[in-house]
Amino acid sequence: MATGQPYNPVLAQPDPPGPPQNHPRDVTNSLEDLLRNSEDDNGSQRAREMTSSPPDPIDLHDPSLSASRPPSPQTPQEDRMDDPGQLDPPVLEQERPIPYRKVIQNAGKVLEHIKNGSVGKRSRHSETSITYYDYIGHFISDTGHIDDSANIPALSHASADVQQRLIFVEDLSKPTINKLGETFSINPEFFEEHLLNSGYAGGEYDSPSARNWSTASFEKSYMSFRWIRPVYRLPTYFSSSELGNLLNDGTIHSTRGREVWTDVLTNIFRLEWGLWTDPRKTVRMKRVCGLEERVSIWKKRLNDRNTEIIIVLFDPLPEISETHQYWAPVGLQGQNSDTDDESDADDDLSQSYEMEEPKRVKDQGSFNIESLYWLIGRGRRKVGTLKSQVLNKVIIEQIGSRQAISVDLDRVFQATQSVRDLDANLKETKSTKLEICDGLHLEPLSLVEALFRIVKQDTMTLLNQLRQILDEIDIEMIDDTKMEDRLSLWRQIINRAQRELPELRSSIEPFIEFLIGLQSITFTTDLAALGPEVTQDKDELLKEIDHIIDRLQTTSTSLTSNMGLLDSRRSIDEAHAVARLTELAFIFIPMSFAASVFGMQVKPFAEPVPLSNFFIVAVVVTSFAYLMRMTMRSAWLVGLKAAVRHDVRRYAARNGQPVQAGTLPVLLVFRSIASRLGTIIIRPCKWAARGIISAAEMLWAVFGFIISFILLSGVASAIPLVILWTCDLDSDIQDAVTIAIVLIVTVIVVIPFWYRSDPKFRNALPDFIMDRVRRAPLWVRKASIYLILIATFSVVPLALIWTRPLATGIKSGLTVGVGMVVMLIVLIRVAMGRRRSYIVRLDF
Repeated sequence: MATGQPYNPVLAQPDPPGPPQNHPRDVTNSLEDLLRNSEDDNGSQRAREMTSSPPDPIDLHDPSLSASRPPSPQTPQEDRMDDPGQLDPPVLEQERPIPYRKVIQNAGKVLEHIKNGSVGKRSRHSETSITYYDYIGHFISDTGHIDDSANIPALSHASADVQQRLIFVEDLSKPTINKLGETFSINPEFFEEHLLNSGYAGGEYDSPSARNWSTASFEKSYMSFRWIRPVYRLPTYFSSSELGNLLNDGTIHSTRGREVWTDVLTNIFRLEWGLWTDPRKTVRMKRVCGLEERVSIWKKRLNDRNTEIIIVLFDPLPEISETHQYWAPVGLQGQNSDTDDESDADDDLSQSYEMEEPKRVKDQGSFNIESLYWLIGRGRRKVGTLKSQVLNKVIIEQIGSRQAISVDLDRVFQATQSVRDLDANLKETKSTKLEICDGLHLEPLSLVEALFRIVKQDTMTLLNQLRQILDEIDIEMIDDTKMEDRLSLWRQIINRAQRELPELRSSIEPFIEFLIGLQSITFTTDLAALGPEVTQDKDELLKEIDHIIDRLQTTSTSLTSNMGLLDSRRSIDEAHAVARLTELAFIFIPMSFAASVFGMQVKPFAEPVPLSNFFIVAVVVTSFAYLMRMTMRSAWLVGLKAAVRHDVRRYAARNGQPVQAGTLPVLLVFRSIASRLGTIIIRPCKWAARGIISAAEMLWAVFGFIISFILLSGVASAIPLVILWTCDLDSDIQDAVTIAIVLIVTVIVVIPFWYRSDPKFRNALPDFIMDRVRRAPLWVRKASIYLILIATFSVVPLALIWTRPLATGIKSGLTVGVGMVVMLIVLIRVAMGRRRSYIVRLDF
């Protein structure tokens, strides 16, 4: 199709008669006949079921995947490129394909990078995301989707009119790799090169480059290209030092009373290149960074028809899942608290769910809250809802649109809606696969134009960001304070740019040549016009890259010079400090010598000390000094220092504080240790506080009414009784007035409190006792009753006996008598019980 013209199915028909065209139904019938005769692993019955669906629109369950638009006259077919390893394709197609894990194992026996690579490892997720298109002449079919890896073998069945089939795969997974490799007999290096330093198999990003492979000089049927996409990095709860834990098991953070679990939702999660120069920026702030992206393209022509299969692998957007768990307090019953409003707003903004705590009979109010409830006549409401909120979000935001935007800036800011639309277009963040799919639908573009335009736009935006950073460095390197604070960040950005840009420049030209080779079948008429246009854009892009490389070299040289000047200035300052100390030494050393000489003329040293004392002190001091030397050089102390240094650097990276390579600030070390100790201390304190609060709530639920009753009556009668008993009155009068005050307080305060209190709250203690009595065994209850009776009949008389002024013999005799009476009662009770049992047995 011609570039820049919209698709029109009426105008697309050729005027002169061309070769006979096949109707889409004829295409389907021919594919059905082909699948009926083949005996592959899908089975003939499955082929008949899948070919029964109409060809328009393309459906996942249609293995023919034929074009939904009428084909144009076919271009002359090129010579078929058969695989020399297949001597008899019809016979080989009937055989079941070798499992792809076996292919990977065979390749691992020869190739070390396959044996130790990621292609054979298990992925975090097993989802499949495939989009495909068919080219018939200059026409492209509608979009087809595959979400199940079991349907991937259907992609190998194409009608005779399909000249090229584009298969877009986003976020590789283990089932997708196995089915694609098994269906199309793909070299495992194709997937392995795309997964280099992708985080697919964990947090390791030290894979060797594909240029170092033993097969790097071999001719291959694929091309892999990597570039940098400038984006805004959105705030998250993990830092670069925690990326390994995030990709392996996820991370957890405690912040503002919340526990935040972070997990990665994609298999491919590539590194980012920090493009910020302010050391105060942390992971909780929005900042500019360069996201690594890679596209890998594999092509091969089917052996039994003139159809070229092109598989394109894309990286997904970095998406994470954050689970927030927190205790949400609930306000008074009948009132809408701020917490409830906030939680309702959170539920409307994101996908969330609540995990309710098991219901328990408890009252979480204090005495003041209970009194308030009684005064205002309101009921109590349970609190303590554990809420969990799950947020799935993409952690990047587009800096500028990757597509061309044509707006009238003189008029766009005059309407609110147009401003919103412009902001949405500028910040719209899509994956590379979605950008290309949208481009194929909006404009009659080829894969070459769509992909190269995205690479060019991202690279130009990256060069603009680097240009701004270099301008900032050139201006701020004069300030010594800023240079000391930002030197490490500047060096990281410059060194990374000096490695990335030459590699990007050297890989652009082979990548474009490979892309143009993909268009030789479907866009033969447009290839002559496309070549010069792409070449011109490529030359312009390479020129801009060369310009930034030159500026990087200039800025690096200037930065090195300023670093030398800064070091020279520091050396001069240190020399001045040493000179000042030397001048002071001329004063203090003579004074110290004189003080030492005259300091010996004291009474303790008036007589000579034994020589043995000198040897004892010398041996002790020498031994202590040598022991300290051995301790400082011991292995455990060196390991402890290394562990503390590593912990401090992680703390600094998490909080965005620059740290030099050789030294660590003492204040930063203390902050790290305080943070670790605070975390260790806070957790048991929280646990203990929760236990104390829970125990207090349980006690209040049982004894709350008794405590409230005593406190209320005591407060109401305390002041009159204090005044009464502090006055100089007769004791009989004080007793009478005390009884009157108690009665008045009971009538006015205590009795209304009794009737206005909640019956359940009032009867909590009796209900608790009766509940425990009901649960006790029968023998325990009987024994308790006997003990109470014995105590009643023995303790009371004994107390009366021993509190009276009687003789000791009389007290002892009365005590023995009481004991004998109690024993007699017990014996009589036992005898009566046995008689009753005997009578019951006789009755039976």
